[in-house]
Amino acid sequence: MSLPRVFQAIRNQDVTGISGAGHIADGVVFEDGTTVLRWRTEHTSTAVYNSFEDMELIHGHNGATRFVFPDEPLNRAQVNQMYQALLTMAEHPAWSGKIVVLPPGTIHG
Repeated sequence: MSLPRVFQAIRNQDVTGISGAGHIADGVVFEDGTTVLRWRTEHTSTAVYNSFEDMELIHGHNGATRFVFPDEPLNRAQVNQMYQALLTMAEHPAWSGKIVVLPPGTIHG
């Protein structure tokens, strides 16, 4: 099983007038392609997509947003930080009963 990959969403131009420019979001791509995006804007939110490609199609704005992956895989602290973020999201009323978050390392492929 490979570790999740972290990326940063960097927007050179704010085409929507909402998120601003610069480092606007952080994300993670899991081994099965599931992608989580967490906005760093004034009105933060976290969204889950079936694939990186789906997320990029929605938020890439035809190249106005770059998605930059660091060279190193997630370390244990980063995995735990993402786990805590997912737990928080799972407790939200909109997701209650619809999502199950297992501790890191629970499932082995």
